[in-house]
Amino acid sequence: MTENTIFQENPATVQAEDTIIEVPVYPESDSPKPPKKRKFLKILSIYFAVLIVLITVALWFFYNHLQAYEAKTPSAALANYLQWIQDGDYEAIYAASDFEETVLNTKEEFFKYLDRLYDGDLSTLSVREKVTSTDEHKDYTIYVDNKRVSSLTLIKNPEWGDTAWNYVTEIQYLPPVSIIAADNMRITVNGVDISLLNLTNKPAHETVWSGMSKADDLPAVYEYTLENLLNPPTVEALALSGDVCEVAQTSDYVYEVYQPVAEALRTEREELAQDAAFLYAKFVARDAEKNELLKLIHKDSDLYQTIRRFDNQWFTGHYSYEFSDVKISAYSQFTSSDFACEVSFQPKYYVGKGPIDGTPFNCRVMFVQVEDEWELVALTNIIEESPDSDTTTNTSDTTSTGTATTTVS
Repeated sequence: MTENTIFQENPATVQAEDTIIEVPVYPESDSPKPPKKRKFLKILSIYFAVLIVLITVALWFFYNHLQAYEAKTPSAALANYLQWIQDGDYEAIYAASDFEETVLNTKEEFFKYLDRLYDGDLSTLSVREKVTSTDEHKDYTIYVDNKRVSSLTLIKNPEWGDTAWNYVTEIQYLPPVSIIAADNMRITVNGVDISLLNLTNKPAHETVWSGMSKADDLPAVYEYTLENLLNPPTVEALALSGDVCEVAQTSDYVYEVYQPVAEALRTEREELAQDAAFLYAKFVARDAEKNELLKLIHKDSDLYQTIRRFDNQWFTGHYSYEFSDVKISAYSQFTSSDFACEVSFQPKYYVGKGPIDGTPFNCRVMFVQVEDEWELVALTNIIEESPDSDTTTNTSDTTSTGTATTTVS
């Protein structure tokens, strides 16, 4: 048997599992991703980045638009003003209020005015809108410590205006302020010479010596009136000699300028005032004659006529008297030919039952010099008020003698 014959006789001995199939194995490729996929991811990244930028820009524009809108509302303008008050930022209020300065009402005076206006506990600062408000015109009342101190008006600007609202700060000017002085004084108000203010003046005789029917014997004293002041003025004065004058605020809106005086002359005149007050007290108590007192008084004064008609017969008799606790104060003189001062003392009268205190005597006397003689032109009782009263002293406006002592029983 040949080899071919054997192979043909046993064909079934060759099976499928005996067959070896070789499958080729390829290594992993290091080549880049397909171009289409890479381009898609890049575009997607750019899209999201642009979207984020657009959203951010949109939010920024919206925020600024909202902020600009709120800034244009009257509430925002009012809030700014109240914040300026609390911060004491008067510079901002000055800039926003369009305040018009004058010679006396300067920028510094405006700051001083605001400082006076808002002098209080600013934590209590509050505001109320007035019923007169409109969309174009807002009116507010400002309170500190629940007290009205000022008002504010907001006026809407047109679209092309620099700001959305104009601020109008209420200005409360003082009532007219008077300065009474001799005509030869060098007076300054808030540092400005009074001669530069073009003020009109009028004789002040009726104000200073209201009881005089004629002004012929009275010194030349004038009253200057200042109007529309923001604050109480700073008044200073010099005599022609260059000496500093005393400036006294005798009431809320009246300032008097007194000429300086040598100490020796002042002492001499105060003694004269004391003697006149003593003589008046003695006359009331029937310890001096009427003619003796009348000789000292100017004949054209109301005081002269009052003494002439005065009846002192009601005063109970006594055998002796004395004056104690004598005090002389408040000396003043507008010129070298007039003066005034206050004299107070305690009268005591002796009767059969022993000493009795009279009513404390307190008066203001005024003298003018006529042909080298001093004459009394006014004697005004000063009435002490009770501690509960708003004022501690009250000087009568009329030249009246009244009663210096109580009746002794």
